[in-house]
Amino acid sequence: MAATGARLLGGRMLCSILAEPRGASTRCLRFPLPRNPSSCSQGMPPLLVSRRFASMCMATDRNAWEERNLNDWAISKLRELLLAAEPITFGEGSAYVTDVSRCTGDAAILTVRGKRRVDYSFDILLDFLETNVKRCAGKIEVGEPFQVEGTLSVDTCLGDLDDLRIDVAFTEVPETLPEPEREHLRSQMSQFLPKIRTQLECFEKEIKELVCD
Repeated sequence: MAATGARLLGGRMLCSILAEPRGASTRCLRFPLPRNPSSCSQGMPPLLVSRRFASMCMATDRNAWEERNLNDWAISKLRELLLAAEPITFGEGSAYVTDVSRCTGDAAILTVRGKRRVDYSFDILLDFLETNVKRCAGKIEVGEPFQVEGTLSVDTCLGDLDDLRIDVAFTEVPETLPEPEREHLRSQMSQFLPKIRTQLECFEKEIKELVCD
């Protein structure tokens, strides 16, 4: 004797049991239950429901996160500002930035859940030329004027200007220049720090203004 039984929960059929003729095993046929029954009631296959749901999620993600790349603008602006940094002067001479030989990193405007903010991080290498108008031993001028070439390495990122540091390296120094004088010249290059910080503060101000455009 065949019999069928079904139990409803929340308007959805959970299971249908078919009792087969005596001697045969009883089996339970489980039907797939979509999470959105109304879509099936409209004749839409479950697979299409899943695809539509995935598409909706992707659209939601795009609306929640957006990135506008500013690398070209930022690198050009950094070069412009840093080449315009004020020279430094000290008792024995002066020095100024001659080139931005490296500027690598990223800058972008990020839109997250409708809120916009800017972020950036750059590794910068500046070339400088130092001209010493005189060499002194005490109050006595000795030797001939000479030049020193070197680099200033700077790492900068948003909100980190108060902790800005520069690393000084010489690329061309007179061979006859004693080591104590080299160290003295290297210490003089620390005067570049506030000059570079001022230019980077201008950069940070301008890049933040882009968020309001």
